Amino acid sequence: MTEATPAVRVGLETTIGEIFADLLGMDGPVDPNRSFFQLGGTSVLAARLAARIGSRYQVRLPLRAVFERPTVREVAALVEAEVRGGIETLTDAEVLTMTRGTSS
Repeated sequence: MTEATPAVRVGLETTIGEIFADLLGMDGPVDPNRSFFQLGGTSVLAARLAARIGSRYQVRLPLRAVFERPTVREVAALVEAEVRGGIETLTDAEVLTMTRGTSS
């Protein structure tokens, strides 16, 4: 798998951090290294998080993944891996477009 460029990873982390903050009722940015559960997340909110991210990026994010990798940074890496899906022909620009949740 190709590693993300900084722009792809930053874009993912920013958007996923916004989703974390929205679900947790937080103002301001979320520390990308803090656990969703340390920030006040519950199992019900984790299910909503997985569903919202799955819908936003058109990926399958199992609830178990949120428990095993509960930080913004870790979730972003999972989403990137799913978006790339082993397809090496995607350019970084295409991945960046997909990770921003825009459709063509």
